[in-house]
Amino acid sequence: MIHIICALKCEARPLQHHFQLKHVKKAELFYTCLNEARGISLTISGIGKQASIAATMHARMLLDAKSSDAWINIGVAGHKTLAIGQLVLANRIEDASNGQIWYPQIIFKSKISCAGLLTLDKALNSYDEIMYDMEGSGFFATASRFATAELIHCLKIISDNQTKPVLKLAEKFVSELIADKTAEINALFEQIQALSSRLESVTSVPQHYEQCLQRWHFTQYQKGILQRLLRRWQTLRPDESLFEAKLTKIRRANDILTYLEGELDKISLSPKAD
Repeated sequence: MIHIICALKCEARPLQHHFQLKHVKKAELFYTCLNEARGISLTISGIGKQASIAATMHARMLLDAKSSDAWINIGVAGHKTLAIGQLVLANRIEDASNGQIWYPQIIFKSKISCAGLLTLDKALNSYDEIMYDMEGSGFFATASRFATAELIHCLKIISDNQTKPVLKLAEKFVSELIADKTAEINALFEQIQALSSRLESVTSVPQHYEQCLQRWHFTQYQKGILQRLLRRWQTLRPDESLFEAKLTKIRRANDILTYLEGELDKISLSPKAD
């Protein structure tokens, strides 16, 4: 399942039409629509980081999301030089209010360009060589609490730049920008759903989990992290042995988690072009 979070109705409208999403009547806090056969949901959060946080949690609980489900924040963004209408994946997300930074793991092949994303608490009248929005960091931080890192992404369509700045975007214009990119979005979804299916096929108790519990003492909290890391290992490095000489020399459970995370992060985070 792919769960889309959009801030605005005008961003969501062309996606709802393209993917034939039907309103979920039991959704009371946030408008949510779903095509269960296609494996896609969409929730409209409203503007701002806190709204995005709440809508992402709402969608997770309402739809009983799995850890192998994908989460995509789709909307418009400004940038100094990128062309109006360009589709861009965020490869770096920063929260302007606290400086926290995340690096989405883009491990699938894609011709979509990448750029950094800065999430603001209020709109700016100036531009820089980075995308601007007001929801991305809240969405990404929240989804990261329960979803797999490789399946959480912010996908933006450039709506304004230094050459064509705007104080307020017309709803029709925003909808047209999104509608023009539905074919590319659909192609991206197919790649992400394939990766999600690979993760879903991983057994509930990942390979090497019991061996790790026999060798090291993990707290209940650490066990959850261990399972998530081992599932990622099975998906991203299926042909590599986990129990190599270096790993057996590690004494503490926390150091095992650090080691696994570091090894997984060595995988290239840049999209691979066809």
